[in-house]
Amino acid sequence: MLYRPFGKTGKMLSALGIGTTRFPAKTGAGIENAVRLVLEAIDNGVNYIDTSHSYLGGRAEEIVGAALRRTGKEVYVTVKSSYANDRTADECYSRICASLEHIGIKKAHFFIMWSVFSYSDFLKMTERGGLYDGALRAKKEGLVDHICASLHCTVNDMIKIIESGLLEGITITYSVLNQKMMDRVLRRAAELNVGIVTMNTLGGGLIPQNEKTFSFIKTEGDATVSRAALSFCYAHGEITTMLSGMANAGELHDNLGAVLRVMDRAEAEKRIELAEKGFEGITGYCTGCGYCMADGGCPAGIDTAAFMYSYNGIFFPGGVPDFRRTEERMLENIRICYRLKMSFNILPESGENPCLECGNCEKKCTQKIQIIKRVREMYRRFDESGYNKKHIIKKITEAFDNNHAKIGLWPASVYTSFIIDYVREILPGLGAELFIFDKNEKLRGTVNSGIKIQNPALLPRIKPDAIVITNYNYEADIYESIKHYENDGIKVVKLHDKNDLPWGGF
Repeated sequence: MLYRPFGKTGKMLSALGIGTTRFPAKTGAGIENAVRLVLEAIDNGVNYIDTSHSYLGGRAEEIVGAALRRTGKEVYVTVKSSYANDRTADECYSRICASLEHIGIKKAHFFIMWSVFSYSDFLKMTERGGLYDGALRAKKEGLVDHICASLHCTVNDMIKIIESGLLEGITITYSVLNQKMMDRVLRRAAELNVGIVTMNTLGGGLIPQNEKTFSFIKTEGDATVSRAALSFCYAHGEITTMLSGMANAGELHDNLGAVLRVMDRAEAEKRIELAEKGFEGITGYCTGCGYCMADGGCPAGIDTAAFMYSYNGIFFPGGVPDFRRTEERMLENIRICYRLKMSFNILPESGENPCLECGNCEKKCTQKIQIIKRVREMYRRFDESGYNKKHIIKKITEAFDNNHAKIGLWPASVYTSFIIDYVREILPGLGAELFIFDKNEKLRGTVNSGIKIQNPALLPRIKPDAIVITNYNYEADIYESIKHYENDGIKVVKLHDKNDLPWGGF
């Protein structure tokens, strides 16, 4: 196994890290298989495990804990807290303690401020009495060693966050798909000695799912395109660890094949050169160079670089969640908007295209992409899929009727937190009292966005005027399971239209 120092933490981390979101672990046998997979990775030198309280419905921490109890080797583990769930120092501190207890360890080596979508979000997390203060308390008490963050924002915002000096490490999306765009982040982090862990190193599965298309990244020694993709990332000396979510031993062994040998500088440079030349040969593919935004950018304020990079999702299937949708047009919309949200935190104002068709961006595009045409197409898709602020305002205003005295939200989830944020932003004068209901007994009595989660058995006593279903994937299923409350005079509201995409919290 190859190891590199992680920033200034003094810790040497393995080139490969374990992501814990893809274990097929819904049963006892599945959980045991996942534990064995983690142990096999550890036995092969992997010493970094990325996990969270929400992964696999809490089972991921259970799996990690079981594996740690069976090995005597030193392994570095993460715990996480997100602004979507935890707003105060006390809430963050409690989240850390709960994760440590669930895993069965006294200390986590890395605390991750999870899913930072913008610099403004980072400022909220690090203000006095906020999430960062809770992490500092945990560090002072020896519950965590290092404070880091996972970033899902623009390159400029990432650099400002790195330059804050508050973080010892970052987790970022990095792969052959976004290399040109993200190289500025690698360089700045290295200059400030901030450690780098990469996620989505295989493009969220997009690269192995389109192996023929991306075969140009393979060299003579690569058995698979997945190995080549991992080796490409590790060719960048700024990267310490590459996370990979492995579902079985075959995937583990394939990944290990990329990191169990030393790569010299000549090979590293060759891999980077192969990738750059290969992408230039894909007609219409945006390499993320950003030249279209030079000289002041778009006069209409469109982030054309972000738009064109996100439009790449049209070309290749896979790489993002399908959210239980099967319609091809819908899946294309998801692929575009998922990247726009997760990589750039962009939600358009409306479905109305503000492009002036001046052509400045197209003149500077090295790939000769028809940017104006693509922008026009993207706004059509934003309109039809409800992926814009204007549509969200309309739906929130309709669902949260100000004539109601009490409104319930069902269920408790990260997505519910995003909906609550929208409600508070769009309807600051809402007079209704909000309640959250969930069948999960472990959640009852805990807090989501400052609102206590209630037992549904209390519904007849609380008797809200309406229940708003704040879940995207299972909205129809949940409606069928709770529509009987309408017989008691409680209105049950579906938040999304048929063609809507998720609005956030991907």
